[in-house]
Order: sequence, then C-alpha cells, then structure tokens
Amino acid sequence: MHQQINRTLATIALVLSIVIIVAAIVGGISTYRHLSGLSDTLGDLGTDSSTVDPVVPELVEPGDPGYEPFCYVTELGEEICE
Repeated sequence: MHQQINRTLATIALVLSIVIIVAAIVGGISTYRHLSGLSDTLGDLGTDSSTVDPVVPELVEPGDPGYEPFCYVTELGEEICE
C-alpha cells in the first residue's frame, strides 16, 4: 500500500516538474521576444528615416564653356589660379 502511494506521489511530482519546466521555457521565450521588440523600438527612436540624395556638382574641365579657374592668394601675397 505504501509503495503504491509513493509511486503515485513520485509520478505527480515528475509531471508537475515537467509542467513547470515547460512553462518556464515558454515564459522565457515570450519575455525574450517582447524585450527584443522593445529594444528594436527604442533603438529606432533616434534615427531619421528620410533619405537625402547628395548633390554631386557637375565637373567642368578647363576649356569647357563655363569653366572658371579657382584663384586664391598665398600668405606671401601671390595670386594663384588653378
């Protein structure tokens, strides 16, 4: 009689421990997904989602119409044009 009661109690303890372990795993995965989504949301707060294309100036070679040389004055007072 005592052996049967002990086996029943052991079976109940085993089933309960399995249920608790599964619940802990599922709860951990759920918490991880929630915190990961929250982290992504917080990480995106400071970013600017608009895109701006840089303006690339048109290259004009010497001899082309509209070419203006770049001129500057050195510390010695010389004017140099490139």
